[in-house]
Parts: sequence; C-alpha cells; structure tokens
Amino acid sequence: MTVQTQERMPAPDAWATEDEIDLRQYLDILIRWWREIMLITVVIVALTAVAIITLRSVLPPQYEASADVAIVRTVSDVNFDERFRTNAEELGVDNASLNARRSALLGLVATGAIAQEVIAELGDTLSEEEQNPANLLGMVEAELASVNGTSSASDLIRIKITADDSEKAATIANAWARIYVRTVNT
Repeated sequence: MTVQTQERMPAPDAWATEDEIDLRQYLDILIRWWREIMLITVVIVALTAVAIITLRSVLPPQYEASADVAIVRTVSDVNFDERFRTNAEELGVDNASLNARRSALLGLVATGAIAQEVIAELGDTLSEEEQNPANLLGMVEAELASVNGTSSASDLIRIKITADDSEKAATIANAWARIYVRTVNT
C-alpha cells in the first residue's frame, strides 16, 4: 500500500516564520552597549566643539560690508510733433531685454578696471596684498538685491566686500560703488 502525501502550499497572504525580522536582537544590542554609544557620541561632539573653537581663534574674523546701486531705466521720448509721439513704454519693452541689461550691469561690477581705480583712490589705506587687483577682485561679490525678501528681479545691485576689518570693508564697498556708478555712466 502506497500512501501519497501532498505538500500543502501556504496561502499567498500567509507569513512564513523565516520572512519575519526579529528586532529584539537589535534592541538587546543597543541596550547592552548604550554606555559605549553615549560615550562615543559625547566624545565626537566635544572634539567638534574644540575644532570649531580652535579654528575661530586661529583664523581672523571676516567682516562684510555692502553698498547698493540703483539701475535707472532709460526712457527715450522722441517728439517731432505734438500729434506724433513715441515713448519706450508705449512701444512695450520686453522682460528679456531688461534681464539682459541687468545681467550686463551686474557683470560689470567685478572688473579689473574698477579694481585699479579703487586701488588708486584708496592708496595706502589698503594693505600691500589688497593693492593687487586680482586679490581685491576676490573680495568683491555682486548680486541683484531682493526687494522685501522676494526673489524677483530688482533694479538694485548689491556690491558686497569681505575684509578682515569692518571699516576697511565699508570704505572699499563705498569706493567701489562710487567708481562703478561713474564707470557705467560714462
């Protein structure tokens, strides 16, 4: 007599015991090693704090000053006769040309010619290293200033100077803005 046995297939929704993950073994390890985990965490935080304090004491502080320059829109108004009048606003100036103009004016901020004029104007107030136009250009950053915290394009250029002295940063920023305006207007 032969007996046939059929193996029953588990239902597809049923969980097999080997498919389960037992988290107790991981929790047991965390509980057994909690002191070492806390000690390592405290040591890492302490070393990070010491490194930050050391870097701040070794590196000189950096100060930032800024000067804002307004972009004035030019309007051409041609008037041959009272009956015939043209105006740039009536012709419709597109945003692409305004954005291109803003980008061009923004790009003109950090140029070697302006750096040389700033060096000539400020002279001995700059250190020997800062009297190199390339080094002075490294201190300059320009951006379109946001209006009331919005990211829309504005007609205000912010010239930022980073230096190791707050008064020097302000002096350079003001001179840079003054010379920039004079250069753009000519």
